[in-house]
Amino acid sequence: MNKLWRSLLCTTGALLLTSISAFAETYPSRPVSLIVPFPPGGGADVLGRVIAQKLSEKWDQPVVVENRPGAGGLLGATVGAHAKPDGYTLVLMTASISLGVVQAPKRPFDPLTAFDAVALLAKAPMLVVANPKLKVKTLPELVALAKKTREKLSYGGTGQGGAGNLAGELLKKRLGLDMVFIPYSGAGPAVTALLADEVPLVILDPGGTMTYIKEDQLQPIATVSKERFALLPEVPSLAEYGVSDVEINASYGVVAPKGTPSAITEKIAKELATVLSLPDVRERLTMNGQVAVGGSPEDYAKFLAAEYKQFESTAGLLTSP
Repeated sequence: MNKLWRSLLCTTGALLLTSISAFAETYPSRPVSLIVPFPPGGGADVLGRVIAQKLSEKWDQPVVVENRPGAGGLLGATVGAHAKPDGYTLVLMTASISLGVVQAPKRPFDPLTAFDAVALLAKAPMLVVANPKLKVKTLPELVALAKKTREKLSYGGTGQGGAGNLAGELLKKRLGLDMVFIPYSGAGPAVTALLADEVPLVILDPGGTMTYIKEDQLQPIATVSKERFALLPEVPSLAEYGVSDVEINASYGVVAPKGTPSAITEKIAKELATVLSLPDVRERLTMNGQVAVGGSPEDYAKFLAAEYKQFESTAGLLTSP
């Protein structure tokens, strides 16, 4: 009897693997939804649409971007977490979503168990940028100014509790600075306020400020990272100033609902690696202030785990206004 059961189990397992493999070979056979949990026009949306277009061309099936903004990305991500795990619903995951989950009074999902990682698409470090009227060009100059001024310096960023806000609070703690965070509804309004000298500093991902930095309209101070950013190689990293234990990145990747067949996630990861290697895609990401990454589902799963652990240990620095 035991031999019979073992034989039946082995046969059933083999048939299941064959079925999944065949499913992966024909995938996708119908339109795929890519949930972007943010409004149209932002960095995540631009990246999602570039990826969706290229996958549509490769697969000869529509990959439809579905914008589901709300609650800092948590609304759309929650919808994706409860979708059918068949490969036809994907979610654009970002660092801000993981950070939002950590801060939520009641966590809507666990990003490490609600999804299967597919691939890390791109990332970029947070960037400290000043209005030239502040007359500081280096981190030591900024620290000296912050300590001698009678009024607190303010710094702008995207939303209370976002990645830029966390980077600023970590810098305050690490360098003994006394600065006030001014939240804006998006990177665009924050950069507009900086250009108008309504706020002397911003801490954002590079996308919204790169053009103005290249045109010498804004002064980059440092990347909140251990190494220099490839798209702004002239800007020192925090590590070069002796702050080697602070690194906050904007990250963007693709995840699928938990239980999606590994044959499907692996196939998508390989397709995404090909897409990210295309010159026109890399050029578009550069314009968006992002560096393409790619890699396997296992690689991205490790990245997400490390990112989430970092946010759990540091998000307590963020407080409501």
